Amino acid sequence: MKAKNTIPRNRFLPEGISLLRQLNAKALPTTLNLGLGKPEEDMPVVLRPLMQVALSESSLEYTENAGDLKTREALSGRFKLNGAASLLLTHGAQEGLMAALLATLNHGDEVLLPDPGFLAYAPMVRMLGAKPVSYTLKLVQNAYHHDLTLIKSKITSRTRAIILSSPGNPTGCDLEEAEFSALLKLIKTKKMIILSDEVYGMLHFKKPYFPLATLSDRVISVNSFSKSHALTGWRIGFVATCDQALARSCLVAHQYIATCASVPAQRFLEQLLKSPLFESVAMDYKSRYQNKLSLFREHSSPKLREKTPLVSGGFYLFPKLPKKQSSVQFCEELLRKENVLAVPGVAFGKNGEGSIRLSLALPDEQVIKAAQVLSKYY
Repeated sequence: MKAKNTIPRNRFLPEGISLLRQLNAKALPTTLNLGLGKPEEDMPVVLRPLMQVALSESSLEYTENAGDLKTREALSGRFKLNGAASLLLTHGAQEGLMAALLATLNHGDEVLLPDPGFLAYAPMVRMLGAKPVSYTLKLVQNAYHHDLTLIKSKITSRTRAIILSSPGNPTGCDLEEAEFSALLKLIKTKKMIILSDEVYGMLHFKKPYFPLATLSDRVISVNSFSKSHALTGWRIGFVATCDQALARSCLVAHQYIATCASVPAQRFLEQLLKSPLFESVAMDYKSRYQNKLSLFREHSSPKLREKTPLVSGGFYLFPKLPKKQSSVQFCEELLRKENVLAVPGVAFGKNGEGSIRLSLALPDEQVIKAAQVLSKYY
């Protein structure tokens, strides 16, 4: 019998930690860990002198809610945004995404989400009382793409936002310029916005990064420097939009979530934005990750290569399983028998079942070993 005076909790909150984190907790120090999506380095050594300058020469008390004005001006100039008022600094991209969702959603609204897609999208939408509606990413010529016809069919009178990610996690999917233009045209008469998750944008292999918010006031760009500059622990990112009313709403939401972004991280980011290292470090990582993904393919069996879709950027691969089976069972067997940890595709949505995600931001010898071990199953 259910007690009458149970402690209240948000019924939309997931029951436990994510499947990705559960599996990662099983890893041993000796495990070849292809699980968590983080760079192999714990902040580049070359950036550490900037940190020392930032901490020794700046005030570390609260900044204004949106973040330090000089840092925002430098960021706006770097990415050709519409001035400091068009962006705010956040505790990484995930807090930025939550602030943007909180600023734009009402109870019962619908949000279109990529499937397979980043595992945090749907829970965040549900926690705010809105409804996640998935749209399937389509495999075309052995690469994942956004299917605009399918997206159009999912839009209803309650759709308030669509989340895009290019390159996407876990698929490395791309969004072509023509596709984005067509999507903007599609939503022109709708009461909805585009939330663009651009965390891997600076790691795109074929085109330079720019925030999609610079192209339309119907877009909110969300980004961080965790992946592009290996600054995971600094928790610093930004939200940008050229719609001033929308920017103010995001700022209000951010204010009540976090007050302001970590001030030491803001000061460090200001130093980084003024340095040529901002460009060179991101370019170096992009080159490194492209080489690692190529190295994995080079040492894969023919069938594993065939089952592994091409990616547009980042450091993930999302191969199909060698036969029809549970992705959770496959990953559990891989961990038990080979001491290799991968993430079940089902963690990224219903359409991720039948695949696994591999994070290859690892030393080259581990990338080669991963290809050799997995090739035994293909």
